Amino acid sequence: MTSQTNSTILVIKSYIDENIHAVRGVNELVCIFCIDRKVLHEKFTLAFGLSPMQYIQQQKLKVLNDMIRKSDDNNISFYYAHAIGFQSSATLSNFIKRRTGLSFLEYRSSVLSDSSRDT
Repeated sequence: MTSQTNSTILVIKSYIDENIHAVRGVNELVCIFCIDRKVLHEKFTLAFGLSPMQYIQQQKLKVLNDMIRKSDDNNISFYYAHAIGFQSSATLSNFIKRRTGLSFLEYRSSVLSDSSRDT
């Protein structure tokens, strides 16, 4: 990987981390950073062991987990959905179902039970 490509991939990862609430997908990154989709996928995967989309999804779940753990009430999924860049609670629920096999409420309960074991 050239140093310029390596630098671009690091900038893209930082952009994802800092804007996870707004990042919708790989096409957005391709447009913003004027990089070929295939090159982005190959170089990002080589550098981080995950495709850009897998990394975005992983980061969204991490942010969601933190929000659930820090919440002291029963926020509905709509609140979480918009906070991490989904258009609706249904979109968030579908995302969680695809990634974990759990409904939003099951997932929320799982995160909360995991965090209570950590303390």
